[in-house]
Amino acid sequence: MSVFVEEKEGRSGLLPRAGDGAMNFLWEGREVFGESVMFVGKEDRAPLLYFPDRVFSVMSADRRILYREGRDYRVVGGSLMLPEGTSIPYITKEEYYPAAPLPGASFRSRLSAHPWLLFGEGDFFHRRQIEVSYSHKEGWERFVPEILREKFIRTLKKLKSGERTTLLFYGDSITEGYNASGFVGAPPYQAPWPSLAASYLSRLFQNDRLFSVNSGLSGKDTAWAIQNLKERVTDYVPDLLVLAFGMNDGTLLPEEQCERTARLIAEIEGSLPDTEILLVSPMLPNEESACWGHQA
Repeated sequence: MSVFVEEKEGRSGLLPRAGDGAMNFLWEGREVFGESVMFVGKEDRAPLLYFPDRVFSVMSADRRILYREGRDYRVVGGSLMLPEGTSIPYITKEEYYPAAPLPGASFRSRLSAHPWLLFGEGDFFHRRQIEVSYSHKEGWERFVPEILREKFIRTLKKLKSGERTTLLFYGDSITEGYNASGFVGAPPYQAPWPSLAASYLSRLFQNDRLFSVNSGLSGKDTAWAIQNLKERVTDYVPDLLVLAFGMNDGTLLPEEQCERTARLIAEIEGSLPDTEILLVSPMLPNEESACWGHQA
């Protein structure tokens, strides 16, 4: 089943099917597929989300290279480590913590010993990461999102009845697609998360009349979101609006981010009273970066 998607900057096409566990809930089941890992320094210990019971595979992020346990990696407790002679890529500490700022390629760090952190767009980090698939016996002991169906009654009714349903994603670069492998043209060509979500809903409800619009744009914050509502959101009259800003508001205090987000939602509700809104929390940045702790 496919669903038509429009992206605001002019790219359009049919959404791919999401596979390989891309839409699995991390808090359910006893298997994890394709968890991303990157080593900083050859001696780095890379922890996994769960304590692995059995490792199914360790692959390059492009899924072209299958690494062997013992030769390329070792499982030590809940982490992976690199033995001598490994063919798994890693970033040296000197690369990861540049001594001086690199134009367009570094962020401020909050570590006194390492004032700068390496940054890269496209498949820069993708080529240096690996994917780990494994089983585990642990249960999920962290936060589990609550399902609030009563907040999305109109959208769910349309999806279930097979009616045309417009789903619009409005956010920053993460919403636009950066740096999903498919967005940057790198194997295995994984679609950005809005495309995966729309495709998942289309299959879940067997609704092939779901129209998805991606209005995300790189580098934008909540102030820009308020200023560009008409062109980016209101003109589409979406049934469901997925709102995902915050990463570029990192210079603001959390209270200021909340105030701006509340203003944005109030503007939307004033123009589109029948549109239901799903608010996505900002992705947590690298905990060593200077903007750590500024996410609302």
